[in-house]
Amino acid sequence: MAFQSYCANQMGVLGTAIPKTASCYVAVNWYKNKGWFRYGKYYGGTYTPKAGDLVFYYEKGSYCHVGMITGTPVNGFLQTVE
Repeated sequence: MAFQSYCANQMGVLGTAIPKTASCYVAVNWYKNKGWFRYGKYYGGTYTPKAGDLVFYYEKGSYCHVGMITGTPVNGFLQTVE
């Protein structure tokens, strides 16, 4: 998440499109509070991620990692920068 915040700062969108935090948990709650968080099909939702979206990985009861979608899935795998 620190990398995503750094990139957002370089683009001038830190705090508006991406929160200033190194915590995936804090970021997820930030997006949920804004009504911008959606669950993908893998997690029981209906949302299909698209380029520019952040994808949060959930493991062992917590959000543990984040990547930015860079393009459409290839052979069912998300294309990300992390």
